[in-house]
Amino acid sequence: MAHHTAETIGGLHDCLQESSHADEAGDLARLSLSNRQFHRALYAPHPNALLTSMLDGLHDKSALLSIVGWQGDLTWPTEQREHEEIVAAVEQREADRARALLHAHIKRFADRLLVRLGASTSDSEPEPADRQREHGVSR
Repeated sequence: MAHHTAETIGGLHDCLQESSHADEAGDLARLSLSNRQFHRALYAPHPNALLTSMLDGLHDKSALLSIVGWQGDLTWPTEQREHEEIVAAVEQREADRARALLHAHIKRFADRLLVRLGASTSDSEPEPADRQREHGVSR
């Protein structure tokens, strides 16, 4: 949060407004782009260029996943509210709160997407080999 200025926070608000317009127009491609721009506006002010580059690459690879996730179950209104809460925490310089909100936001989206794609969202760890053998499971 220390890297955000009044200007970068204004940019976050611009992204929120653009997302609202894209949602009202029902334009999922534009919504995906504005979602990417919002997330980039959150991390771009950080001076770690390597981290920024890595996150840009991740967003490039995952942009279409948002559209896939929204096609069957448009969760955008919830995500928009989550974005607004994150921006409020950034504005109030509540770094721990912003971090927790962002983490929860990303996890909820990933969990919904995995369900949509038919995958498990279990947080459980695979059983160690010892326990697998106890249960008669072999490799």
